[in-house]
Amino acid sequence: SQFTEAQKKAADVDANGAVNAVDASYVLAEYASTSTNHAPSFAEEQAAAADVNKDGAVNAVDASYILSYYAYNSTGTGDKKSFEDYMKQN
Repeated sequence: SQFTEAQKKAADVDANGAVNAVDASYVLAEYASTSTNHAPSFAEEQAAAADVNKDGAVNAVDASYILSYYAYNSTGTGDKKSFEDYMKQN
């Protein structure tokens, strides 16, 4: 799969090398779909990247964490934390 290497980075659902609002949008779309009894559409690697709080579910909580990190990265100054380090502190 095209996602295998890039998605070692948590939250990068579309495997483009960046964690941003697009990733959160994909998570919300997947959550909306599965919440209405549709089969999951994410590949295994996408689901692993999307489940950022590692609770076994891809849902709005994951999207919220992704958006929070994106806002932190977009507005903060100084050193930027990795998504993993950001999650450890939040």
